[in-house]
Amino acid sequence: MSSPSAKKKEIRIAVGSRNPAKLRAVEQALRKILACKQQQQQQQQQQHDHDGVNKNDDDDDDDDAVTIVMVGYDVESGVRDQPMGDEETCLGAKNRAHAAYQAYRKEFDGPPHLAFGLEGGLETIILPTTNNNGKETKTTESDDNNRNHNPMYCMAWMAVYGKRTAFTVDLIASSDVKTYHGDRTPRFGLGKTGELRNDDAHKNIYMYICNEMCLGISMFVK
Repeated sequence: MSSPSAKKKEIRIAVGSRNPAKLRAVEQALRKILACKQQQQQQQQQQHDHDGVNKNDDDDDDDDAVTIVMVGYDVESGVRDQPMGDEETCLGAKNRAHAAYQAYRKEFDGPPHLAFGLEGGLETIILPTTNNNGKETKTTESDDNNRNHNPMYCMAWMAVYGKRTAFTVDLIASSDVKTYHGDRTPRFGLGKTGELRNDDAHKNIYMYICNEMCLGISMFVK
């Protein structure tokens, strides 16, 4: 199969899942970053107009025309179906991003600009309790008398994988990024959500991913 055309304003994305919620989260994060970048450029141009600086002819392209070409893949996370804790959950996200990158490259005979992996996990947060003397103590996960006091929390890790190029940095990096170091090999950027109570948030965990994914992308391009 031939690769999607690599136009200047087309960004090719691979996602290590076909889960609609995950695909939607990736797209929303990218669109949010593109919108922020466009706003920065508009503010800069307004400042240039105010200062009497002519716009560069090379900037005539319409930034609204950026097309996100996204493909999802059923890939293995390499961790348990229900990962526990940061280490295992983060590893699952990285494995998905790496596998999606390789799957895209195999299908289209060329790599995507970026590949994403998202993995939801659970963790127990040990909360302090108060003993009979009014002093705070910490319980352990194995304390049967305090299992209800240390509830399970949902969280998710996001991994972005790819090479920083002039195109990706120019497209998604903050205008404050003046230089970049071209990568010879792909690298990871990571982000994590906050913790959400398992009893009322596990079905909607990917609704909370967008901001943290934006952070992961930002760490990738720096």
